[in-house]
Amino acid sequence: MSELKEKTLEQAPRASQDNDSQMIIPLKMAQIRTKTENWTIYIGFLVLGLGSAIVGTALYGIDWTITSAFESFDISPAVSVASELINIFLIPLLAALSDIYGRGIIMAGSWLLVIISNFMYGAAPDFGVYSAAGIVAGIGGTGTELMYPIVFADFLKPRNRGFVFMLQYLPSFVALAVSIPIVKATEHTDKWRILYYFKGAWIFVFCIPLLYVLFRLQNRAKGLLPSWDYNVSSLKKVDWLGLAVLVISLGCFLIPFNFYQRQEEGWAAPAIFVPVVIGCLLFIAFFVWEIKYTKRPLVSYRLLANRGAMIMVLVRALGTFDGNFTWYYMHTYLSLTRDIEVYKVTEIYLGFRIAWYMAGFITAFVLRKYPYVRPYVWSSLLIHGIGNGLALASRYPTSPTWFVIFAEAVIGFGGGVTACVGLVVLQSTVEFVDIASIIAFDTLVTSVFRSVANAVANAVWNGSHWKNLQYYLPEDLHELIPKLLATNEYNELIPEQYKPQWILAMSDSQWLMCTISIAFSALCLAISFLLPPIDLEKCQQVMETNQSDNSEERNEKM
Repeated sequence: MSELKEKTLEQAPRASQDNDSQMIIPLKMAQIRTKTENWTIYIGFLVLGLGSAIVGTALYGIDWTITSAFESFDISPAVSVASELINIFLIPLLAALSDIYGRGIIMAGSWLLVIISNFMYGAAPDFGVYSAAGIVAGIGGTGTELMYPIVFADFLKPRNRGFVFMLQYLPSFVALAVSIPIVKATEHTDKWRILYYFKGAWIFVFCIPLLYVLFRLQNRAKGLLPSWDYNVSSLKKVDWLGLAVLVISLGCFLIPFNFYQRQEEGWAAPAIFVPVVIGCLLFIAFFVWEIKYTKRPLVSYRLLANRGAMIMVLVRALGTFDGNFTWYYMHTYLSLTRDIEVYKVTEIYLGFRIAWYMAGFITAFVLRKYPYVRPYVWSSLLIHGIGNGLALASRYPTSPTWFVIFAEAVIGFGGGVTACVGLVVLQSTVEFVDIASIIAFDTLVTSVFRSVANAVANAVWNGSHWKNLQYYLPEDLHELIPKLLATNEYNELIPEQYKPQWILAMSDSQWLMCTISIAFSALCLAISFLLPPIDLEKCQQVMETNQSDNSEERNEKM
């Protein structure tokens, strides 16, 4: 662990008292849980995740065909951007509420929204309803994404928290092979609706035992405490005004990125550039407010002083930006330029997915024996950057399929190690009472970077691809470009003799995306060199000492 972290703990050994009234139930739940309850949580999450992952992986592969059928592929990232912006506001709210009312109630509400969204997806008659379902799914998904690592961290010690990665992602790994025949059976048909119905029903059935254990533990914990009232002071500690200004500024700035290509004047259209200018001004106002005026910044000064956690948050956020920016259009690109079915693209993508999961699982075991963090982070980010360079070379439609798979496997290996280590660092370099706060902050920052990545990637892809199509296609076909961007019907709309031209246009666009990705990989590696030394064994010793001290103090008060 960093010297700064140790110094911070020495100077403020009772920092947890500020949050004691809010954190006493989750802490007591962690202390009284039984082995049966532990295994119910572990196995329950695995079973629930398995069905969701099989269907979710298949739907991820065919999503671009669904939005293309709705003639809205070019604006579909706007849904992700809007969802992420809403989530930015929800993350601190859900984290605070989970500390006050317990983990179970937040999980229940999140799962309910996810279930509703899946039935909305399945019944969607047009892109409007499909988009609304995406917003609802994003809200519910934010709750589950936030709470999964928090719940697992409540149940595991720092040295064993690499297994959080396994518990969270093992279902997705198992689902890889199973999802391929599902993609093959549902692509370019309406059968994808059945998948959404199945996913909603599966979550409904298998979340029940998990909620039973969480609520049962919470009630037992409350019964063992001398007194309890639902103190909402942690809600008052969030800078809601600053958060609202941040969300509005990002919304004004990013949403136009997804619609400018549908305006005749492009960026010069008032409906596009005016919101962007307003967003920039509000963003400046947000920073001025956070630095000079607010008494409750979005992240506490204690967490800001934790260099290890803050650097890892930034590394994870940049990695998310890099991945979303580069791979958002990769499925579409591979399918169209190589003229292969969607399930074949899913098979190619296995190179990334299998390597990502296996690297993360192996890292979870190795961390127990070699708990020094920095070598994992540096080597994995370097490997990830090399993989992005290979992806740039493998993008050509004439390159062999094995080379594409190999490039994706290299990227996946580096990304899997970083993902596992990053999650462990966040959970282990802060005090127990700050676990929910740091995960919430990490999720918030990641949501900001993901929303920016989706918006910028959409603008870069649509802008560059429009220009490339104009360059390669004859002028009499230029009027088809808006339709092509919205539907991806290149083979149907463009005469066969011009197929090499539009493939070249798409290849040039993907070259730009990959080049930008390499630049972000280099930036991410450079920032990681600021990471202080972190020893997970020492982190565990500090956590156990602090928990023992806090328990003794509470017993004295009783």
